[in-house]
Amino acid sequence: MVQQTGYPYLSVRYFPQYFHLPEKSLEKKINAWSQRLFRRNLLERRPTANDAKVVFPLNLWHKSFNRYFSLIPHKIYWIADFQERKLPQLFDESELADRKRFQEMLARGRKNVVFSSNSAAQEFRHYYPEATTHVHVMPFAVTHPPYQHLDLDAIRQKYGLTQPYFFSPNQFWVHKNHRIVLEAIKVLSRTQPDFVVAFSGKQEDYRVANHFQSLQDFIQENHLNKYVRFLGFLDRDEQLKIMEGAEAIIQPSLSEGWSTVVEDAKAMNQRVLASNLDVHQEQLHEQGQYFDPTDASELAQLMQKALAVDRDRPAFKYDESVDFFAERFLHIVDSITAK
Repeated sequence: MVQQTGYPYLSVRYFPQYFHLPEKSLEKKINAWSQRLFRRNLLERRPTANDAKVVFPLNLWHKSFNRYFSLIPHKIYWIADFQERKLPQLFDESELADRKRFQEMLARGRKNVVFSSNSAAQEFRHYYPEATTHVHVMPFAVTHPPYQHLDLDAIRQKYGLTQPYFFSPNQFWVHKNHRIVLEAIKVLSRTQPDFVVAFSGKQEDYRVANHFQSLQDFIQENHLNKYVRFLGFLDRDEQLKIMEGAEAIIQPSLSEGWSTVVEDAKAMNQRVLASNLDVHQEQLHEQGQYFDPTDASELAQLMQKALAVDRDRPAFKYDESVDFFAERFLHIVDSITAK
């Protein structure tokens, strides 16, 4: 975990349990029986409170998770975003119901809930104007493992990135909106023959089984193979080196809570072409370049400018973002534990 994040202050904590059955199969049988009779597990694995005072982030969707940490006195919940409100077609009925139930439970109580952006916090207040929840906003910042030692030229050769390239490092989920990037490539290729766009990330979306295949079909049908590189799931250091060497990072999402891709780019003072979501503008302010996530021509124009003009990179002063993240987290924890 420390190697992947580059953050040296992590440790793994083991919480001793109230009980231990030598045979897990016996535990499962007892709980299966109690579920039929009482609709709950008779045996639960819960840690003792020990000296832990705060657990974060806590998720009310999974009752067993909440019970497991029930003896820890202070709990901080987290809502990433309200994607289900904007893109309900991407969720099945049970997922929609779970999200709504979770949010309503938080809105009814005086629980502490963290949002990563002011945009998400404002949406919560809009959807639940009568909520008595303690709302906290904590924009997270990233830290990077060492990657400067890597040879960019060697990596470009390895992944076929010999031309000027853009990079969009997102999982292949529908809401990440890869399709608009492919459409922009189609537009730009009419006037600009010498560029590629690299994509990385997991190539499955459990909600739409054929999503990645549909992207591949679009590429084949429009003869875009020479402009596209699918890099798969990259080692973190290689991903960052490829980000650093790109003409710009493309972040085309239809919905985000607080984009890690954007934060990675900010940490290395890289240019970002981002969909014009409120949260992206909250992250990038005037240093981002924005496009309508449904308009391929707008994105193509930004890509054309990035290739034609040798602009200075933005200066995000990212150390200040990291410091603010740390200070904000400590402030939230202190304000809760002092009660």
